[in-house]
Amino acid sequence: MRNLSFVLALMVLMLSLPAIGQRASHPHNSIAPEPPRPTPYGLDIVRISELPGMDIGGDTPLLDPMLVQHRQTVERLQASRGPYAPVLIEPLKELGRAYQRMAQHRSALLIFKRALHLTRVNGGLYSEDQLALMEQLITSQLALGQVAVADASRDYLYRVQRKLYEPGSAAMSEAAMAYGDWKRQAFLDGFGDATFKHLLTIHRVHSRMIDEIAVTDAGDPAQIPHLYERMRAEYLISRYEREQGPVVQLRVSQMNGLNAMPSSSQEELEFHRLKKNNYRTGRRTMEQIVTLLEGEDPVDIQALVEARIAQGDWFAWWGQSALARQCYEQAYALGVKDGSPATDPALLFGEPVELPDEQVFRRGSMTPPANNQARAVVRFDVSELGEARDIKYLELDAEEVDDARLVLYRMLRSVRFRPILREGTVARASAVVREYDFQY
Repeated sequence: MRNLSFVLALMVLMLSLPAIGQRASHPHNSIAPEPPRPTPYGLDIVRISELPGMDIGGDTPLLDPMLVQHRQTVERLQASRGPYAPVLIEPLKELGRAYQRMAQHRSALLIFKRALHLTRVNGGLYSEDQLALMEQLITSQLALGQVAVADASRDYLYRVQRKLYEPGSAAMSEAAMAYGDWKRQAFLDGFGDATFKHLLTIHRVHSRMIDEIAVTDAGDPAQIPHLYERMRAEYLISRYEREQGPVVQLRVSQMNGLNAMPSSSQEELEFHRLKKNNYRTGRRTMEQIVTLLEGEDPVDIQALVEARIAQGDWFAWWGQSALARQCYEQAYALGVKDGSPATDPALLFGEPVELPDEQVFRRGSMTPPANNQARAVVRFDVSELGEARDIKYLELDAEEVDDARLVLYRMLRSVRFRPILREGTVARASAVVREYDFQY
């Protein structure tokens, strides 16, 4: 009887776990459709026209003429007022900035750390005066390649801001935006070993802001920027490929029978749920944005058109072409009715657009490309489903031409495009010519 109970318990538990390699069913009757494998546009491939201007560098840093004066001021005040006098803080800031201008970041770090210590001694652990100092400190840490240390400093800076600013306030909203973008870059640049934690942090930060803003007014449009930022995190989560291992492990005990014991940290379990619910969470987030915009009086038609397009983009990203088409056609109809140049359908749907249509996958400058760089001019069609077809190479500049050709072909076949619309209906785009920079 005991063996039968054990087998039944095992069967129930195994049925409750997600099957490895199991293909998900249709999105309308499951948490998510089959996870997509679209090319994350902006990460390893980007149009030349969208690249930032080249930084040709400045002149070699010279001796700052104010350096000696700032140093003498610090020494004089320290002798007359003592080593912990608050009057020292501002001259120390100026001295640190002088070292930064000379690219002497190790010296700058020592000065900024001393200024921070004095700020906390005189103003408390959560003094607002330390915020600008922390930003200067982080600048020098990054310049020295101390990315993990800089990331920890950025975490501390946000904790101080959480203590200083009112929940849901404009100041807190601005701080959350900056912190979330830092974490996005930290993820793309690979800061730390468990990079999924950066994505989890982004999701938490913006979800918390949404909740805090909604406390006083559930229809407050101030939630919308944070909902969009959470959507950007959903795109990143959808392409996260490094799993955290098993969510549970089985343990058999003669005394207690079968037990399911967590084998992952709480953060890993939480991220596992985000990954599992990725499609549904993104869909609901976009629905929430649309609902908030439709509830405004008067309705901002341009913002609503942009939201409908973004909603369609999320469906297209997941290969849900019928739902994407419905959103695009709704946006088109709104634009026609509005009649404004900003919502002109010919402008919004006149050419195919690589998805996601933002810089969510753009790396920062801390991590140089790991692979070979190449440039190509290609011509192709984009189908009504938003897929590249009939790809032709017009130019290809690469060290290993055959390898680069194959990699680019695979990338373009996997890129999700927002299709064009003609007379309010999705149509095929022919002979699209694009110039790309890509890694292979």
